[in-house]
Amino acid sequence: MDCSEWLTNWWGAVLAAGVVAIFVRSVRGIALRAIRREGDRILWHRVRDIEQFVCDLHDPLLQGMQGIVLKAQIIASEIPLGEPLRQRMEALLDQADVVIAQAVDRVVTLRADGPGLERRAVGVASPLSEAIFPRAPFE
Repeated sequence: MDCSEWLTNWWGAVLAAGVVAIFVRSVRGIALRAIRREGDRILWHRVRDIEQFVCDLHDPLLQGMQGIVLKAQIIASEIPLGEPLRQRMEALLDQADVVIAQAVDRVVTLRADGPGLERRAVGVASPLSEAIFPRAPFE
C-alpha cells in the first residue's frame, strides 16, 4: 500500500487530520504559554515598581501627617481650656494620633514581611480612609 492509497481511505484521512489537529494544538499551547510568561514577567516588574513607589511614599506621607497633627496641637493649645472647641480639637487629635500609630505599625509590619505589598495594601488604607471619611452615625 503506497501513500496515495493510504490517504484516499477515510480512516487515513481522519488519521492525518488528527495528527494535524494535535500539531496545531501543540503549537498553539506553546505560543499561549510564551505569551502568558511574558505577561507575568511584565506584571511582576510593574508590581515591583509599584511596591517600591508605595514604600517610598509611606515615610513622607506619615511624616507630613505627623507634622500637620503637631501644628494642629499647637493651635489647639492656644484655645482656652474651658472652650468646647478645644475639647473637640483634642478628641480629633487623639484620633489622628491613633490612626497614625496604626499606619506606622502596619508599614513596619509590611516592610518586615518583605515583598507582597499589593496583597496587604488594603490593610493600610482602611484605617486611613476611615479616619479621613468617618462613618456618620444614624441620627
